[in-house]
Amino acid sequence: MGGTEEQPVSAVVVRRRLRGDERFAVTGASGWLGRTALDLLAGALGAPAFAERVVGYASARKSVRLRSGLDVPLRPLAELSRSDPPPTHILHFAYQTRDRAAVLGLGPYVVANLEITTTVLDAVQRHRPEGVLVASSGAVYAADGGFAVDLTQNPYGSLKFQEEMILRRAAGDVGARSVVARVFSVAGAYMTKPELYVLGDLVLRALAGASLVLRSRDPVYRSYCAAADVVALGLVCLLGESVPADVVFDSGGKVVEVGELAERVRAVLGLPHLAIERSFLSGGAADRYVGDTDQMAVLASRYGLRLQSLDEQIIDTAAFLGQEPGDGPNC
Repeated sequence: MGGTEEQPVSAVVVRRRLRGDERFAVTGASGWLGRTALDLLAGALGAPAFAERVVGYASARKSVRLRSGLDVPLRPLAELSRSDPPPTHILHFAYQTRDRAAVLGLGPYVVANLEITTTVLDAVQRHRPEGVLVASSGAVYAADGGFAVDLTQNPYGSLKFQEEMILRRAAGDVGARSVVARVFSVAGAYMTKPELYVLGDLVLRALAGASLVLRSRDPVYRSYCAAADVVALGLVCLLGESVPADVVFDSGGKVVEVGELAERVRAVLGLPHLAIERSFLSGGAADRYVGDTDQMAVLASRYGLRLQSLDEQIIDTAAFLGQEPGDGPNC
């Protein structure tokens, strides 16, 4: 590990809040947010302490490699409840992602995700941790401004909302602090299946020297923040003093239309010659997947975390996708 001056500011901010005896269980550790959490904890703790105090869990026994070159062995998620010594903090990122619903079918998809939630619930009840961080999704919001409750129309969002409620209640029952991050659009290293995300697809095309193709004819708005910032803020809220026992925030960032995003990608990556291909806007309704961006900004300012700019996120995403493939789904 490098010295403090070489590490991301987020790792330094997290380190300042560590007592020195915390033990972390990270679920979904082979996925995007899970690997991001491992990377952040490795930087905050240093290699020897990280190996002793952080255990990653995935769908099966495997290992993942971090950008530092550190190989991290992962245990099957089913072993979480039997962890010895027990974790003082559970960071929960495991889930069958939205695209898996069409692959598995509604019934198996629901069962698979309920099994994950039940496994984590059991671990909270058995281990009685001090804190539980849950990565939720902007999909928990319904179009009418309420919450997703229609399991057939929005299984991912509905199940995520149920998981939030279950694990927040479970944490409260054992006296643990709970932090829920409702993630909208994120960027940065460890992005899995980048071709499924607008930013990932644009960066892949740019790296290949291809035209930046936008398929939507209508306006599409997204707000981007770094995945590392979401995880870091979640950890800071989990570990900090004078923090409420139950924290929920939307991921934030600059709201940008995807046409503007394509322009930023080619400008930031120094490829102004690349064409942006998009049909004329049809005048239809805008696709807006944006949360309350002020929530994250306010919390980050309160706890001393500087959030990455959109340009920094594009650079970090390109640096990762230019040298490593993704490592599978977040489970």
